[in-house]
Amino acid sequence: MQFNELIDRISAFVPRLLGALPLALAIMLGCFLLNLLVARALLVLARRTHLTEMDVRPIRRVLRWVIRLLSAILILSVFGFEIGGLWAMLSTILGLVAIGFVAV
Repeated sequence: MQFNELIDRISAFVPRLLGALPLALAIMLGCFLLNLLVARALLVLARRTHLTEMDVRPIRRVLRWVIRLLSAILILSVFGFEIGGLWAMLSTILGLVAIGFVAV
């Protein structure tokens, strides 16, 4: 590959990247705000019930990672990555985990 070909490929990719960047930033901001909302909702739930903040901490961590994973997948799709295979793999793994829990 020549240097000029590389520059041509990069210059063709930059407008698409700049077009998807605002949506990706909006997804990251939404992820951050959703994490805050979930954390505060779980703390309010813990205060109104007999649960302590330490009891809801594992649920908070799991939900935080689920939100992060979904936002990463959404950001990848915004930038044009094909995520159909990723969704199939993720749903297969979750299905196997669910079958394992039922079998136990």
